[in-house]
Amino acid sequence: MDDFGTGYSNLSSMPELSFEVIKFDRSLIRIMNDERKGQKTIELPADIMYENDYSIVAEGIETAPQVKNAHERRLDRIQGFYYAKPMPEDEL
Repeated sequence: MDDFGTGYSNLSSMPELSFEVIKFDRSLIRIMNDERKGQKTIELPADIMYENDYSIVAEGIETAPQVKNAHERRLDRIQGFYYAKPMPEDEL
């Protein structure tokens, strides 16, 4: 499920759809930096998803503190400009 936290991708749609990986939208990742409130906004849905055997990708990681927070929240994968900007396949 792409862009969790926006549009139609939300907790109520999870049981109805067949997928293994949930990608947290970058809008959720941005609020993760807001100490306790922002971190809980990520932790609680992540706990629910892990209980239901989903993997989580954090989208939009751009800073070292976001990487640290993603690791502390136990998010499975990280995607974002922190590691590399989009590039042609042959450069990958």
